[in-house]
Amino acid sequence: MTGGVFDAEDVVVYAVEDVAQETYLPTPWREMDLPSWNSDLLNLLKKDIEEYWPLKEMGVSEDVIPYINILLLGPVGAGKSSFFNTLNSLFRERLSIQARAGSSDTSLTKSFNVYSIISNRRPLRFRICDCRGFEDAHGVDLFDVEAILDGNIKNKYTFVDKSHITKRKPILQTRS
Repeated sequence: MTGGVFDAEDVVVYAVEDVAQETYLPTPWREMDLPSWNSDLLNLLKKDIEEYWPLKEMGVSEDVIPYINILLLGPVGAGKSSFFNTLNSLFRERLSIQARAGSSDTSLTKSFNVYSIISNRRPLRFRICDCRGFEDAHGVDLFDVEAILDGNIKNKYTFVDKSHITKRKPILQTRS
């Protein structure tokens, strides 16, 4: 119906039936050889993360590059900050809410944050970089992501709406 006039050449009617009970498979559609979840498996997975060094295969020593940065990008509410909080809680062995996370129509993360995760009194070989989610009016956009990837932004930088970081006006992180 457009403009109050009903003018259709074809009309298709669909019927919706409740077939949920009929769709369950009597047996799993594939067999999965998953290990049983227990403390041994947890410790094995934590050890894998603690020993993670992706540049080893390329022959890069940890002395040359002590850590890598992992940038979390995604839409508002995707769970970027929650992902970091989960990893951090795992290695602290208690609930840790260091990054602001929750449910909102707009991004709860207002700044670019670089987080280290500590295990056995030393930081892991990677840092988690968290930033605002993608949203129409206030979020990060392609220009901001490019500046972040080029290293033109410092930790704790607060994003300003519609103000882009560029190579001409970088906000460089000081190197020690």
